[in-house]
Amino acid sequence: MTRIVASSDVQQWQKENVTSFVEPNKMLQAMLQTALKERCKLTVHLTDGEAQGYSLVVAKRGPNWERLRKAAENKTIPSIAQDIADGGKMVTYMPNEEPGVTFLQTSMASFVAILPIFLSGPVEDKTGLAGRYDFKLMRPAPDGDPADMWDFGALGLKFVRTKVPTRILVIDHIERPSAN
Repeated sequence: MTRIVASSDVQQWQKENVTSFVEPNKMLQAMLQTALKERCKLTVHLTDGEAQGYSLVVAKRGPNWERLRKAAENKTIPSIAQDIADGGKMVTYMPNEEPGVTFLQTSMASFVAILPIFLSGPVEDKTGLAGRYDFKLMRPAPDGDPADMWDFGALGLKFVRTKVPTRILVIDHIERPSAN
């Protein structure tokens, strides 16, 4: 078997090679970037732009504080919870449960960072809600517009389609890969 990680880097590789929604594996990213630069002569740059997406806002009646609860600091977090941005936690539903995802200790900034997984496009937080919350996002509809497939209204939140500021990766140059 060919080793892709140097012996001196194995411990760091194992530390970063954990499935998480927080951070991508930086070592893997660096290895792939190096391979693309060396083998395909890839050059890129980032630029500011806009993309069709969503703004998460508070619905007309306000937040539903029965479902969108302030996070309890001493609450036990299940061991199956996955880390998301900014210290939030997420527990996906199990086959015998109602279709939904539970969020724990989650700020609105953390929540919108994970929402592109559920929606088609970038999302920005325009709720104005500060602090951390515990809530369950239910999935009542199996198809349709991605913003309608999840019951954000039950939380007192809704989406507005809009152009969202984003960073765009521009490919300046690429060639067919060189031989091994």
